[in-house]
Amino acid sequence: MIDLNGGHFNLNTDSTVGFNTGSPRAIFDFGNVGSATTNPYMIMPTITTATRTGLGETVEGSIIFNTSTKKFQGYTGTAWVDLH
Repeated sequence: MIDLNGGHFNLNTDSTVGFNTGSPRAIFDFGNVGSATTNPYMIMPTITTATRTGLGETVEGSIIFNTSTKKFQGYTGTAWVDLH
């Protein structure tokens, strides 16, 4: 476990990453972050529709917050879709 400025970041040999936990329950485990900070949220990458259109190869399952439409969007492998 690596202690960074009083918080905990755990990178395991099985490629799991835990934040404020020594035993990650998933690839990325943010589950205990809320008890360790006054800002218990995650910020997705924020880009405009124009920037999104200009991206090169996009990986299926990618998620962004589109600042032009003010919506979270995910990439299906063929198109960007609104997640709400």
